Amino acid sequence: MRGGSRFLATVMVTDVVESTARAEALGDLRWRKLLDRHDAMVRRRLKKHAGREVKMMGDGVLATFEAPAQAVTCASEILDGAAKLGLDIRAGLHTGECEERDGDVGGIAVHIASRIANEAMPGEIVVSSTVRDLVTGSGIAFASRGSRALKGVSGRWQLFAVGLEEEQAATPARVLLVDDHPLWRQTLRGVLEHEQVGSVVGEAADGTEAITIAAETNPDVIVMDIDMPGMGGVEATRRILEEGVQARVLVLSSSDERSQVLEAVRAGASGYLLKTARSSEITDGVRRIHAGEVVFPPSLADVVLEAVRRRDPANDADVPRGRRREPLDDLTPREREALALMAEGRSNQAICARLHVSAKTVEGYIGSIFSKLGLETATDDHRRVLAVITYLSARSPQG
Repeated sequence: MRGGSRFLATVMVTDVVESTARAEALGDLRWRKLLDRHDAMVRRRLKKHAGREVKMMGDGVLATFEAPAQAVTCASEILDGAAKLGLDIRAGLHTGECEERDGDVGGIAVHIASRIANEAMPGEIVVSSTVRDLVTGSGIAFASRGSRALKGVSGRWQLFAVGLEEEQAATPARVLLVDDHPLWRQTLRGVLEHEQVGSVVGEAADGTEAITIAAETNPDVIVMDIDMPGMGGVEATRRILEEGVQARVLVLSSSDERSQVLEAVRAGASGYLLKTARSSEITDGVRRIHAGEVVFPPSLADVVLEAVRRRDPANDADVPRGRRREPLDDLTPREREALALMAEGRSNQAICARLHVSAKTVEGYIGSIFSKLGLETATDDHRRVLAVITYLSARSPQG
């Protein structure tokens, strides 16, 4: 409800991806006609879902809604309508306090929604955790996009994509807990099951027991300690994956020693968190591992990259003076898109569908990514993980 010049609302910001390139390709007149059709389509969707058009912003819209579920549904229909026009749209949503300004709407909620939209891929709706929490029970599916730093906004924000990986998002992971401390296993079991992140199908106190139980239960996710009596977590991870168990391993350790992080990754771990992490970080890590993502804090990602990337100083010749070459500098825009989709846990087939290219083209993108990131010598099972680590590290704020 509005109160004076301030009111609480769900803010939606959309924009057309690569609009400049489309305008150049179509010419001013055809582009203007296409945008007119886009604007008319958006207004029809807003009217249908009780959205308030604040303003059209050249190739996007700023709108507000009283009900966040209506905002999500409207955004989905706008993306579908835009696709029929041949346009790739992305959208960002956030619920917060807005301020009326001479017919315009401002405030931090608008700023945050705009920044969230910038995090979305073409054809994707990304929302803040506030929106996700407010529509709980609506039947709308979400997939975690992890914790992100938004430009000009303090702190890190948990973001979620709408309607992706619905089956995985709705189904708790089958989890095997491996740790030599029973109290820690009991605590972790309670957290995972209370948050409905995972159903614990087994527990093991050492690596040898973990191998046996993993073969018997075939879990989706194994939460693995490193330092245990007898066989440790690194060797257990290697043996479990070598024996064909189709599980993803999240190491949860009290140590951030460089050598242990690297050994875990080389053994096949898809993530590594410290036991000092908040419970929300651990549950989010299990969700993301189950959804096919990789999970490494930026500091640990840097450790991995330093050891596994091969860089040739001669390749730095084209970097402007005074700027350090970044890991993704050699990638083409299309290769960056493919790598971003890999970071979301997308299969090659899903990348084909999103980029509207053939399987052979995607394989070419991925092969080129591996080559440019210096991952030719890594094993096939690890190159995808290491490429995603590179992407996540490059996108993490430095400092």
